[in-house]
Amino acid sequence: MDTCSASRRTGLGRIGWSFLHGVHTKAVDALLRIRKTEGLRENWRADFAEVMSPRLETLPGMFIESPYWTLTGARMKLRVAYATAKRAWIS
Repeated sequence: MDTCSASRRTGLGRIGWSFLHGVHTKAVDALLRIRKTEGLRENWRADFAEVMSPRLETLPGMFIESPYWTLTGARMKLRVAYATAKRAWIS
C-alpha cells in the first residue's frame, strides 16, 4: 500500500503521516535508550554488590532515577551515616 492510497483510506495527509513517522522514530529511540540504561544499571549494581553493603547497592538505581544527587541527599535517602555515604561516593 503506497502513501497516497493509505492517505485516502485513513484520511491522513502527508503531514499526518510525517507526524506518525516522527512518533515512531522517537518511540524506537526511547526504547533503545531504556535498554541501554537498564544494562548500565545492572552492570553498576553487580559492581557495587562486590564491594558494598546491600543498602548501598541501591545507589546505582538512585542515579538512574536522578543523576543530580548530593552526598547529603544520598545519605538521607539511604539512611546511612555521613562517613558511610562518603566512602561509597568515593569508591
